[in-house]
Amino acid sequence: MAASYKFIIRKVNSKGEAVIYLRYTAEDGTKQKNYSYKLFSTGQKIPGKDWNQKAGKPKTDEELMDSLKTFKAKIRAIQRDLEREGKIPTPALVQAIHKQREEESRPETILAHSMVRQWRNFLDSKPPKKGKIGITEGTRRTIKNVIDCFERYLKSANKTALTADKLTLKDVRAFELFMARKEEYTANTQARFLKKLKEFLRDYQSDGGELNINLNKIKYSETAGVKIYLTREELEALENMELEGKKKHIRDLFLLQCMTGLRISDLKRIDQNIVGDKIELTTQKTGTRIIIPIVPKIRAMLEKYDYHLPQYWDVEINRTIKKIFEACCPLSTLQVKDENGTFQTIHKWEKLSSHDAIRTFCKVYGRSLPITTLAKITGKSLDVLTKHYIPDADDEEVTAGYMTALGEESILKVAK
Repeated sequence: MAASYKFIIRKVNSKGEAVIYLRYTAEDGTKQKNYSYKLFSTGQKIPGKDWNQKAGKPKTDEELMDSLKTFKAKIRAIQRDLEREGKIPTPALVQAIHKQREEESRPETILAHSMVRQWRNFLDSKPPKKGKIGITEGTRRTIKNVIDCFERYLKSANKTALTADKLTLKDVRAFELFMARKEEYTANTQARFLKKLKEFLRDYQSDGGELNINLNKIKYSETAGVKIYLTREELEALENMELEGKKKHIRDLFLLQCMTGLRISDLKRIDQNIVGDKIELTTQKTGTRIIIPIVPKIRAMLEKYDYHLPQYWDVEINRTIKKIFEACCPLSTLQVKDENGTFQTIHKWEKLSSHDAIRTFCKVYGRSLPITTLAKITGKSLDVLTKHYIPDADDEEVTAGYMTALGEESILKVAK
């Protein structure tokens, strides 16, 4: 006797409805080869009067019947899978596999095994930096930002349940486009995010996870960023612009960055970190403790907003400051090298971002400070400051410095 299937209803409730079950009858796996059955709830209900129990189907509802056939096909597929594996598809075994598949198909179960959840669990397993082991809090925040961005991409693509083993190169390319077009990230930020994605996938693979992608084909290239700073004249022009609303707020935030040397992530927390006549805070990226005196110009800006600075997303700040500076100083240019090493002249506003306010602080205000003091205020090492933030001295600065050290007013005297 072959396995058999039949739809049935059992008890009719007080509303006159009954749940439809699929009765699966087959060998029970014993030596006697007895037959038994199991009932599988289809999740469908029907008024008892509309059901043909003998025929095992609705009397008239063809749409419901199509749904029942689809359910039956799922159970039959389990039966056939077991037969191909040389196993007896007993009702108990088929029912157990069906329950397991139903559980695995639940949204909460799917998301629990998604790539985003795997990546977050991987990050949580990393201990704090101690010697050569673990990661710094700055690195942890960076990876979290990458995961958040990747999750936003998956939501936009309706792929939140994507698992690492199902990731394809096409997904990676789509993620790149999402970062460029939707998030408006710079090429270097995209490269850093791809680097973190690749690092996670390598670790996932090292831990025994299977991948459906050749990691060598995930390529990225970080280039040296254009180092921009504003001159005193440009700062004055920016400060004197007549602006309103969001543009005024973002201009003021940029100017305050130029006066404090703070990253935008730290600038947003100023109101929570004012102690007397100083700003005392721990930087979000590196965890460095810094102290900045509140000079009159900074105090005036803080009082302008009653010590509660306007809040905007970083992407919005960078997009808007470009537009403001284009209107303010449309003729300001700088030279940059292209991929071939040839110098090209571009407008300064094209590459301007909030991070360039830190370089402006170092150039315009920081040059009058000992470099060790500047390092203390910005929370950056001497090596990082000299390599990335303090531009090379121009001819006038070299001459002035030389005359101060060795000119008529120099404290150094040539031995007679």
